[in-house]
Amino acid sequence: MALCAASLLVHYLGARWLDVGSGAARQSPRSGQHAPATVIATLRAPPGAQAQTVAEAPAASPRRVARKKVVEAGAVVPDRPVQSVNQADVAPRYRVSLPPAAELTFDVGRIDAQGGSWNGQALLAWSRDGSAYRLHYRGELAEMDSEGRLGAAGIIPRTMSEKRRNRARTATHFDEPGNITFSATQAAVPMQSGAQDRATLPLQLAAIARADPAQLAAGVAILVGAEKDASQYRFVVQGQEEIDTAMGKLASWRLTRVIAPGSYHAGMDIWLAPGLEWYPVQLRSTEANGTVTTQTIRKIVVKDAGN
Repeated sequence: MALCAASLLVHYLGARWLDVGSGAARQSPRSGQHAPATVIATLRAPPGAQAQTVAEAPAASPRRVARKKVVEAGAVVPDRPVQSVNQADVAPRYRVSLPPAAELTFDVGRIDAQGGSWNGQALLAWSRDGSAYRLHYRGELAEMDSEGRLGAAGIIPRTMSEKRRNRARTATHFDEPGNITFSATQAAVPMQSGAQDRATLPLQLAAIARADPAQLAAGVAILVGAEKDASQYRFVVQGQEEIDTAMGKLASWRLTRVIAPGSYHAGMDIWLAPGLEWYPVQLRSTEANGTVTTQTIRKIVVKDAGN
């Protein structure tokens, strides 16, 4: 009996130590970060927008989310472990409703670190054919071509090729049951459900918002394969903004990529327009050297509103 009592006491003390330790880890603030401002955002889907998926394994019924959310601007979305998965066997992380096929024309403005400027245009052509998709992006600074299939996880890339100004063309390959691989390096990153390439990322975010904009309030994390590697892109809602465009003033929701202090990754902001199928109507890239490239919508031509 004495031995049993002693054993129970040891287990009790051990359990208490683990609980206190994990609690301390959860409450430990990140060094060098300031408490973010708080934005109150009511996220509502546009009239008639319903979550739709192409035939694939059915997703589990999502938990109801209150329409009114407290969004902490700049809050960090925790990293998720990268795991090799089979898209058909795993319920998607986010519900999606893919926007109709369309051509989006952007005005492009670039200001480099030395103060020089450049202006031009770019075209993003997004097409769907049953369970397949193709995406072409053409601009003075870059060309990107992505193709693959559509499923419960949304856009599922197979191959993306990219040609940047003054650089050789590269390709990124997505093997659903295996890895993401790259023509420019021998690296291989385990494939993850919902993984995207740089070309499809804005439209995947639009699909998530179109299905249920409340999903944005908790932050969105997506594995993105690009040129030589793949990494988690984490986005938070900064708030609602009205932007000036060639199409007039547009109401939009601004999403910002969370960048760790000291990182050399480019900053990214994407503005999604709820009144226009949640298409991306403005994109901004801020490089580590200070170069800023902004793409603002000029024209949207919807090709197939019924898809």
